[in-house]
Amino acid sequence: MEKGSLHHWLHRRDNVGPELLNWPRRLAIAIDVAKGLNYMHHERGEAPIIHGDIKPENILLDPEFNAKIYDFGLARMLVVPGDSYEPHLQGTFGYMPPESSYGRANEKVDVYSFGVVLLQLTTGKAAIHESQSSDIAVQDYQSLAGWASRLSNLSDDIIDNNIRDPAHSSDILAVFKLGVSCTSEYPRNRPTMKDV
Repeated sequence: MEKGSLHHWLHRRDNVGPELLNWPRRLAIAIDVAKGLNYMHHERGEAPIIHGDIKPENILLDPEFNAKIYDFGLARMLVVPGDSYEPHLQGTFGYMPPESSYGRANEKVDVYSFGVVLLQLTTGKAAIHESQSSDIAVQDYQSLAGWASRLSNLSDDIIDNNIRDPAHSSDILAVFKLGVSCTSEYPRNRPTMKDV
């Protein structure tokens, strides 16, 4: 699509002004992706489809920044809603939920990945990023979902500098909290895409 992937706009900082991917555009992108996943999981009238690899690279943008879900190479169709399948460690690290490594997966796999995308839209951080360590010799990486779940005090400091604006702070933090909810360690605690 004409504008490329969401990843390009979130993480490539050269020649991209913050006004191009401002908060209203980011929120509209999140809503587009949520609607697409809701359709795949609940509104098709047939068995649900699990995408299995929701991430900014698989979210394409048209000239008006409308988002479309892309790359269904790992997609699975469930026999009935709520059914599950053996994931066999498919997907992209940082976007895969904990159950991908040990158990059966269902629609909540996409909910988790969508939550990571929400966290990226609000913080501007990568799904796996270098953690702040007091020891310069130690290079450590952590998941964005893990980092977000450990925050006890939400403030404007967590918001991406490119969208930090007092007029939008409460909305941005609400979407950040939704991202944390979607990335709960336990699938049963994650909302469905209908609830999102």
